[in-house]
Amino acid sequence: MCLVDLKPEAKAVAEFDAICDQYERALRSGADSLANARHLDQWLERVSPHHRSWLRAELMALRAEFCVGDELAADKQPAATIPLGVHSASWKAVTACSTFQHVSHELQLSLARRVEHRQFDSGAALLRSGQRASGLYLITAGRVQVIGAAGESRYEIDTDEAGSVLGEMSVVTGYPCTADVVAATPVQAFVLPLAAFDALCSESPELEIALSQLISDRLGQHAQDALCGKSLGGYRLQRCVGRGAMGVVYAAEQESSGSLCALKMLRHRFVFSPSVISRFDQETNLLRNLEHPNVVAFRGHFVAYRTRFIVLDLYDGADLHAVIQRQGPIDESTVRAVLGQIAAGLQYAHAQGILHLDLKPANVLIDRQGQLAITDFGLSRLIESGGGDQDCVGTPLYMPPEQFMMADIGPHCDWYSFACIGYELISGKRLFSGDEATEFLDDKFRTPSADWPQLAASEDLAGELRSALEPMVDRRQLNLAKLATWARPVPELAVVSGDAPFTVNG
Repeated sequence: MCLVDLKPEAKAVAEFDAICDQYERALRSGADSLANARHLDQWLERVSPHHRSWLRAELMALRAEFCVGDELAADKQPAATIPLGVHSASWKAVTACSTFQHVSHELQLSLARRVEHRQFDSGAALLRSGQRASGLYLITAGRVQVIGAAGESRYEIDTDEAGSVLGEMSVVTGYPCTADVVAATPVQAFVLPLAAFDALCSESPELEIALSQLISDRLGQHAQDALCGKSLGGYRLQRCVGRGAMGVVYAAEQESSGSLCALKMLRHRFVFSPSVISRFDQETNLLRNLEHPNVVAFRGHFVAYRTRFIVLDLYDGADLHAVIQRQGPIDESTVRAVLGQIAAGLQYAHAQGILHLDLKPANVLIDRQGQLAITDFGLSRLIESGGGDQDCVGTPLYMPPEQFMMADIGPHCDWYSFACIGYELISGKRLFSGDEATEFLDDKFRTPSADWPQLAASEDLAGELRSALEPMVDRRQLNLAKLATWARPVPELAVVSGDAPFTVNG
């Protein structure tokens, strides 16, 4: 069952974005504004009743992201105070559970009133793979094993103890469980039956949002997770090969042909965010129109487990970020070949009217033959759209100054990021360093010279990179056509998939 079936029209989405921006600023501004921001009704009244459930989901996702720890204390009754008519054991279990600590007092109260106490002997199955969960399980004592299967082999995915919530993926998505959950010791639990879960979700979208974030936290944490070995959309997932802020990437086999591919899954924490879904769909629409050896190839897309998947070619090695971490500085002849391949893919994308806007080593993949491809077009936009964006998006360490200011966006933004990659390949370290943009933003306005950045490279290559690092757009230059002639495979950098480090950059 989908929480919201009717997507708002474009005008309403723009209105939501403005409201969400204001709400986020309220959350960031401090305790006083934060207390006011928690009362959603005053925000929901700004839109028509027809659209309030959709806006509520977006605001709740923001609140869950920004309101952590003690920040929510003012919004909740202290856990030590047991409300009338609620069993003390169920109330303590719900309020002590990390999944439900940051939800509203009203939702905690509803959960505590509806859960049922259960006991399981050692060896008993709480959940069975292939069967839908009978409810949501909150473990209060004992230990359980989560066991997955791939063909005839079985493997332990995780071990969970008191405070863990189980069955969330099945009850939220309506799909059968993807793994067995077996009591490793005698287990005590509170169970929210499936019928009670469905009824409570219709009353409070907050419950599905909290559980979707739990799913998001769990999937992609290890090379083998609960989805591995499962068949989705005609593809059997084999292993997780990457996990980033927005997506999880799986290696998969197309069941009809046996060919290998990559499945990029939108993380479940974003399934209630219209703006993030819009970006993910935009990536799908852009990739379907791109076909070049140095751009990751699009094969299709589908929806499963309440989220979106994009089917892409599998690059069974690593990304440039992992390569640089492993090898450090790379010799110039190889750097020129790498930059040539990136330049060829970037030149093609620009010729199709598409800006990448998040070019960085982690978004350049390499296969066993040393072929490179640019990936992750989730922040891309059409060149013809021109102007600035309402949001500053991208990876700050690789962004040009104008991208921070959300103005004058164009191909020159990708040129600057390209030069940052070139420096990193040559030196083995990032051109800029720091955790916050304020720590390096001033450096981005430095005019390149023979003294900065220090490049252990020929003047031909160094000159190209310095020209692309000019802070002023009207002085920035990069000859992608020239650099594309340097392209060749780089098998000397290839890493076979079994040796590649598990990455969190997918």
